[in-house]
Amino acid sequence: MRAGALSGLRELAAQLAQVPEPLLLRCGMPLAMLDDPDLRIPYASACRLLEECAQEWHCPDFGLRLGQSQQIDVLGPIGLVARLTDTVGDALVALCDHMNAHATGFTMSLGVKGVDNQGTAVVTYTPNPRGGARRQKLELAMAAVRNVIAMISGQPAFAPIAVNFACPEPSDSASAKAFFRCAVRYGEAETTLRFDPAMLKQPTAIRDRAIEPLVRSYMVGLHDQLGEDVAAATRSLIATLLPSGLCTREAVAECLNLHPRTLQRRLEAQGTSFSQLLDEYRRELAMDLLGRGTMRLVQVADALGYADQSVFNQAFRRWTNATPSEYRN
Repeated sequence: MRAGALSGLRELAAQLAQVPEPLLLRCGMPLAMLDDPDLRIPYASACRLLEECAQEWHCPDFGLRLGQSQQIDVLGPIGLVARLTDTVGDALVALCDHMNAHATGFTMSLGVKGVDNQGTAVVTYTPNPRGGARRQKLELAMAAVRNVIAMISGQPAFAPIAVNFACPEPSDSASAKAFFRCAVRYGEAETTLRFDPAMLKQPTAIRDRAIEPLVRSYMVGLHDQLGEDVAAATRSLIATLLPSGLCTREAVAECLNLHPRTLQRRLEAQGTSFSQLLDEYRRELAMDLLGRGTMRLVQVADALGYADQSVFNQAFRRWTNATPSEYRN
């Protein structure tokens, strides 16, 4: 997902008198994510980071507090898409339809339960089962959804009808109930936010047709970047995912919203493969790290994602006909 999904992390850490960098490194996250909202980061690592921040910084509602500070701008370019719509319902549908450009670790959908105004409009947040989303990520997501609806509708005091979480109930849910100002339930089958369906027909408060050419052009370019030049996108994702220990063909395919076999076929059409791109990147990174001379060989092997130094040694001899020690000397 885009690092912008964790927007406000540095500021919230400062409020808690904490430094985020050590936890980022522990969770395999690039430090650049603090300053680059468009950087792609592993969804599972982000979920782990939120849980560890909550535990180590003694802030059990960390995800909720982070979500309270987020507005539609954290969605990056897809947030601009909502400014091209006429109604609140159209804006939410557009956001759900384009969400895979922001993140592939989860999906969002909009529906109406019941008929006419007797039912409720429902936004459903469905994380990838392998993503490890727990309380912190779910509360962050629903807080951000609440804020987005408030902004789109032009109702700063917007309160949902009910919010459900697909995670165990915490020992103290008072902060969530105070923020959402509605019924808040845990231990549910799905994570949802319910609100008055009449809002769907209201005009959007952020409509701005003047930016339409810019947004359309940007979105086309974004989808081209993620979809057409698959080799370039794969290289970029390998560089991002390798420190996390999650750099597999399946993980890269998930980030690109492709089936692993589809990813492999499209890479073959460009004359390469995932294993070749991974091997090339590891070779370049190994040369760079060894040239600096500041890391022990076992640390270099770990940075390249090898299980142990012996495997790294074998790969390096294949690349250079020398061992890492001989090359460095």
